[in-house]
Formats: sequence, structure tokens, C-alpha cells
Amino acid sequence: MIWHKSGIYVTRELWQRLKPIVETVLKGPIEKGTVSIPDDALAAARGKRSLEDSQIGWDVTAPSSAAYSDSKCESRQTPFQNGEIILDRFRILRPIGRGGMGEVYEAEDLQLGKIALKTVHHEVGLSESVLHQFRQEIQLARRVSGTQVCRIHDLFVVPAKGTRPSIPFLTMEYLDGVTLSQRLREDGPFPWKQALPIALEICAGLRLIHEKGIVHRDLKCANIMLCERNGSTRVVLMDFGLASKAHASKAFNNGASFDADAAGGSSQGVLAGTVQYMAPEQFEAKSLTSSADIYALGIVLYELVTARHPFSAHTPLAAAIRRAKTPAPPSSIGIHVPRHWDRIIAKCLEFEPKQRFASAAEVAKALSAGPANIDNIRKDRPWVIWLAVTVIVVAGLAMAYRGWRDHQYYRPSAQALHWYNTGLAAIREGTYVKATHSLKEAIDQDPKFVMAHVRLAEAWENLDFETDAQQEMLLATPGERTLFPLDHLYLEAIRLTISHDFPGAIDQYKRIFNKLPNQEKAHGYVDLGKAYERSGDSVHALESYAEASKLDSQSAAPCLRTAVLQSRLNHGRDADAAFLHAEKLFKAESNQEGLAELDFQRGYTYNDRSDPVHAKIFLQRALDEAPALENIQLEIRAHTQLSSAASASGHPEEGVIQAQQAIGLARDNRLDQWAADGYGRLAGAYIRQGKLPEAEEAAREALRLATRTGQLRAQAFANLHLASIMDQQHKPDEMIAPAQAALGYYKTHGFFKPAEAAATLLVRAQRD
Repeated sequence: MIWHKSGIYVTRELWQRLKPIVETVLKGPIEKGTVSIPDDALAAARGKRSLEDSQIGWDVTAPSSAAYSDSKCESRQTPFQNGEIILDRFRILRPIGRGGMGEVYEAEDLQLGKIALKTVHHEVGLSESVLHQFRQEIQLARRVSGTQVCRIHDLFVVPAKGTRPSIPFLTMEYLDGVTLSQRLREDGPFPWKQALPIALEICAGLRLIHEKGIVHRDLKCANIMLCERNGSTRVVLMDFGLASKAHASKAFNNGASFDADAAGGSSQGVLAGTVQYMAPEQFEAKSLTSSADIYALGIVLYELVTARHPFSAHTPLAAAIRRAKTPAPPSSIGIHVPRHWDRIIAKCLEFEPKQRFASAAEVAKALSAGPANIDNIRKDRPWVIWLAVTVIVVAGLAMAYRGWRDHQYYRPSAQALHWYNTGLAAIREGTYVKATHSLKEAIDQDPKFVMAHVRLAEAWENLDFETDAQQEMLLATPGERTLFPLDHLYLEAIRLTISHDFPGAIDQYKRIFNKLPNQEKAHGYVDLGKAYERSGDSVHALESYAEASKLDSQSAAPCLRTAVLQSRLNHGRDADAAFLHAEKLFKAESNQEGLAELDFQRGYTYNDRSDPVHAKIFLQRALDEAPALENIQLEIRAHTQLSSAASASGHPEEGVIQAQQAIGLARDNRLDQWAADGYGRLAGAYIRQGKLPEAEEAAREALRLATRTGQLRAQAFANLHLASIMDQQHKPDEMIAPAQAALGYYKTHGFFKPAEAAATLLVRAQRD
């Protein structure tokens, strides 16, 4: 064993590793065997300075550029006095620090403003080596740009005057703050959460230095300034007096060495740096890599969270020997220091340079990971991993169950459900255009909401947009297995309706009705009545609407459906009574959309009853109400019906204008499905004017748009006009196809008057 009287014991193997360091410190060979190193030899090696502030430099070429704003100046005489103006440019304000090589002053540069001014002790003397070191500090510092590095301005020399020798000094950025060492002495260690941003800033400064191919070689707490600025702390690395750079031919990264001679720094065999922060290889005064700064960074991080030195010792030799030992982890000293800091600092302090972090950026990355990082948790608190695994397994099972349940019964988002309910209410009150807007919004909120697609298909079908309805049903089909049983019945009922299987739809709505709760029975009767109405069973349809009104006397929907059906059956008095009752209910609810739709339906039915005078009254009201409701579809529909009313009342020129307005609005808003109906009305107006070529052109455009958009009613309307035009042009062969198409649709959907007109044209064509 090797023993030192300070109480440090090392193995013979470790001693062989430390022997070159000890020989360098003592400047002499060490014999094999047990060695007792006297304190007086160590004192000589230290140059009789305390370890707290000492920097070993057996040659004047290894100066110390002391941190300023750190400690009180000694009472000895200083070369410059307060208020003195140096070189007609620099006014000395006050001394703010003293280091191993000279003093530091707060000064005013009459050209640039406040600065710091650093001198060399006159005892050292003015030599080329000293000036060379100062020039090196300026040159190296100027290569680095960043808020984490102190800016150096320039080098000046004050000529000798009287008994005062020449004084070299350099100017630098003035930093208003305290050094990290002073902060630790006064306030103790930082909590790790406060230490982290400081540590990351130190790493950032080192990264800037290393990227320029520079090794600082004297990183320590006394060379790190903490400056408060705008409520945050600016961390600044200072003092490039011992820095060195690499040869241009050598790469900086991957462990490339740095030759101090190449930079004019201390030579090999000369010890340069602050003992407390020197890496083991630095004691040998050999060429260095950035690993030396990483080692010093580890010591700084240790002090940051403990306010203690990891290799505390009374002598430089003891400090050197202790570097081969693993220091006590910071978490065993500091309160709540995360264990991953122990590992980071320990890796920075590895004896062998290659075992340390490769760069300051790697240190910052490791620090930024935080204690909650999965790798840190795995190493520091393995029980947390087991707990997390357990939680994940339980959560996974819960998610699997939820997934299974959601697969069985889909639950839309709350916002989507709100819009769905709004659209469903609009369908039930007969305002289908409003329903399409709300249901589209529900789908935008939740595209997987199957029933929103289903109900949108229902709304499109009620507006006779069968292609759109079929497309929505196709979108709904993949998710139908996720529906609740009752919703699945509705999906099937709407699908049967769209496919024109009206008897099947009636049976399905009966099954739905039997499963509905009492509060939903009224809606069930309306759905069943609409199914009967589509199948041509007006009697049962009216009975269903009557039952709905009995169960919910405040609902306008069954009244509106009754009014439309009674009008189609030419029961004018019953239709008017139902319309009036629906109007009363809509007014009671302040339902403006319902009232506007009611006016349109009344105008439509009056047109159907060949009463254009009353039709115009209600259609104009609907047209006037549409802008306030921002309902462009209602405007278009009102114009188309006004076109028919004008033509029927002997004013086909007005019919042309109304139809053109409808077409223009539809085209401007890219609503070709509504434009198809407008072209159909335009064709009718031209027929009444006797302009058959124009009428044929309009009818064919109506048929083209209606076919493309899947508007079956508009197709039937266009075909009816084409058959009429062909009849007037005496082209019976060309009458048959459009007349048959129109008859098929109107007969199937229970439109008796247009069906009768189509049948008449077909008979005439076949007769001719």
C-alpha cells in the first residue's frame, strides 16, 4: 500500500497510474515502495498558496486571469486609482477583483461605455511571454460568440511613468453579477431544479468554446458569472488566459489532442490550471482534449448541488490522488438531488478521458432527460417500472374492454352529439335544409359518427337528393356493427327507404315503434306516417300523423306533414287548417326556420293546386325570410316556385327572370342540384312563351345536372318538359322515353297530377 499522512491509501496498481502525476507535482522521481510525502515539500510544490485560490504555474507563461466581481480587493496598493483616466480613454471607476496575475477594475470606455479592465501585477513584470498570453486570451476569446461567453475587446499597454513600470491590460465586457463560487459560499447549494438551467447554460458555453477548437483549461466556479437580467439569470464563462487551441491539421472532435505550444500557452512539463479543477491528465502537463474541460465541468456540477468539492483535500498531492477514487455521490450529500445527477457527474469525473462524456452537448442532453426519463427511472427507481408495468397492463385491459365496448356500441364526442341532436330535431320538424347543415357539422366533429351519416342520408332523401343520400349510406355501412340495437334498426329503415323498398321500410318502422320509450312514440308515428306516405298509402299516413299529434300536441311536424299530404290529395280545406295549426305551433316556439319552411311548403302546395295567386304570397314571404336565416337554399327554392307561379298566372317573362335568378344563386354557391330545378322551371317558362328551342336547351341542361347530382325528382321534371316539347314539335318517337321516365317516378312517389300529365303525353306519342 502507498500511504500519505493525510490518510489517503492507494493500491500499488493505482499508485502506478498516479506516479507520473506525483512526479510532476514534486518535480522529481518517486522511488518504488512505501512513500511518506512531507507537507513542506507539498508547500513548495504549491508555491505557498492556499488550495482554495491557488493555480499551479511554475512559469510566468501560465498566468491567472482572475474572475472579477467575486471577492473584495486586498488592501495593498493598486496600480490605478479611482477616477484616473488611462490612455486618455479609460476612466477607472473602482477596483472590483484581484487574481493571481493582476487586478480587475470597473471602468468607463469613453468610446464604448462601461467595461471591465484587467491588468498584470507589476511584480510579474512586462515580458513578451506575458503579452503573448494576453494576446492569446483575446484571440481565442474573439473566436467564440455567444451570450454564455464573456466578450474580450482589446489589449493595451500603459507606458512606464516615474517609478511605475509599464502595465499591460485588456478590456472586456462588464458583467454585473457574482461568481458562482461566491454565490455558493454565501447561499449554499442550489436545489437541483434551479441548478439545472445554470448547468445547461454552462454546457452551452463550453459547447461554443469547443466548437471553435478551444480548450478552456481553467473552468471553475470562480470563472463562471451569474448575472441577473430581466428576471432571469445569465450564465457567463470567463477567463481564457489558460486556454489553448488545436493545430489546424488536427480535428477537434473524437478526442483530438490540443497542443499548448501551438497556441503559445504553457509548454508540456509545465503545470497550468487551478488544482481543484484539474483533470488527472492535466497534472502531467501534457497535450489536452476537451475531456479536461468535461472533467472540470463535473466538479462544477458537483459543487452546484452540494456546495462541496468532490476531492476535498489539504494538499495538492492529496487532491491528485483522490481523483483516482470515486467521490461520494451528490445525492448522499445534497437534499433531493436526483440520482441521475450522480451518474452524470461520475461519468464526467472518470479518471480516463475516453470514459467521460464526449462533449458538453452530451452532458446537456443527459441533464435535460430529467429524473422522469424512462432510462433514469429504470436505473434509480426500478420499483416504479414494475408499478408502471402493472398500471399499463391494467390500463391495457381497461382499454381493451373499452375498445371492445366501443366496437360494440359507438359513442360520439359530446360536440358531435350536440350537432346530431340539432339535425335530428330539424328532420323531425321538416326543416331538412337546416338538418343537412347540422349533421354535416356533426360529421366534421366526428367523422366516425355512423348515425350522423345515416340521418344526413335521410335528410338528403327528403330533399330528393338520392345520390347524396346513397353516398352517406355507403359511408355509414362500415361502422353499422358499432351501433346500438335501436340505431341499427333506424339505419336499416332509412336504407330501405332510399332503395324504394317502402313496404320493407314500413315493417322496419313498426319494429322501431314497438321498441321506443313512451316519450319517443310521437316521433315514431311521424316516421311511420312518412313511410306510408312514400308507399302511396295516404290513409294510414294521415292516421299516423294524427296519432303523433295526439301524443305531442306541441309538435308542428305531424301538422306540417298532414298539410302537405292533404294538399297533394286536393283536400284544400283540410290542408289549410293543418298549415294554420303548424304555423301557430312554430310561432309558439319562435322557430323562424320552421316558419320559413312552412311558408315555402304552403306556396309549393298552392302551386300544386294550380292557385298561383296564393302561391306567390307565401313564396314571397319565404323569399323575404331566407336572407335573415342565411338560407341560400331556401332563396333558390323560392325563386324556382315563384317562376312556376308566374308562368302559371300568364306571366312567363317573369317566370324566366325568377328561374334565372334561382340558377344564378345556385351556380354562384356551387349548388348544381338546385340549379337543375331552376333549369326545369326555366324550360317551363320558355314553353309558355312558345320559345321551344330555348325550352329544349334548358330542359336538357336540367336533365344533365339532375342526372349528375342524383336528383330524381328534377330528372322527372326535366323529362316531363322534354316530352311536352317533343309533342309540340311533333316528334312522337322522341316523346316516349322522357314520358316513360317521368311517369315512372311520379307514379312511384305518389305525385298524381304530374303522373297524369306524363301518362297523357305517353298515350299521345304511342297513338301518333
